[in-house]
Amino acid sequence: MLGPPGRKNAYMDPELAMSTALIAGAVAIPVLLIAFLLRVPDVQSARVGETSSVLVGMLCVAMLAIRLVLGTGDDRGFRAEDLAIWLPMTAVIALLIAGVTIRSDLVRRRDAAPSTGARASVDPGDLRQMRRDAEWAASSSSPTATDKAVWSRRLDALASAGIDATTIAQARTLAPAAWVAWLAYDGEIDIAGVIPRP
Repeated sequence: MLGPPGRKNAYMDPELAMSTALIAGAVAIPVLLIAFLLRVPDVQSARVGETSSVLVGMLCVAMLAIRLVLGTGDDRGFRAEDLAIWLPMTAVIALLIAGVTIRSDLVRRRDAAPSTGARASVDPGDLRQMRRDAEWAASSSSPTATDKAVWSRRLDALASAGIDATTIAQARTLAPAAWVAWLAYDGEIDIAGVIPRP
C-alpha cells in the first residue's frame, strides 16, 4: 500500500493505506519478536525460516527504501506525520526480520556441518596435552586387566556425566591407547604400535 504508485494503488485512499499499514506493523512487531526469541527447532525449520525471512525482508527493505526516496512527494496524498510513524516502525520490522534470518542461518549451518564424532567435543586448548598422551599411549605396552578395568570405570563416569553414547561405545571398542591416539592423531605420531593388527 505504501509502494510506488501503480495501477493497483494509485487511487487508493492514503488514510486507508496508512491505517492498514500501521495495524499490520503493530501485529508484525510482536510476532517477529516472538519468532526471534523462540528456539529454532530443527534444520528443516531453519531452512524454511531463513528462506521466508530473506524474501519478506527484501520486500520490507525495498518498501522502506522507496518511501525514504519518495517521501510524501508521489501525488498520493501521504502526510509527513503518517510517514514519521511508519518509517521507524518498518525499520524495526526489517531489523527483526534480519535477526530471524541470522538465527535461522546459524542453526542451519551448525546442524548441517558434518559430524566428526568425538572430535567435535574436544576443547582446542587440550590438543597439545592429548598429543602427548597419544604419544605416551603409542609407546606403552598392551593394556593389562587392571588398565582395562580403570578404562571401563572412566568411560562409565563419562557416560553418567552426559557424554554422547556413540562416543562412549566407540571408546569401548578400542583400547585406551588406540582411542587416545585416534582422538589426537594429527600425522605427527607413529600409531603403528597402537592400532590392533588383524
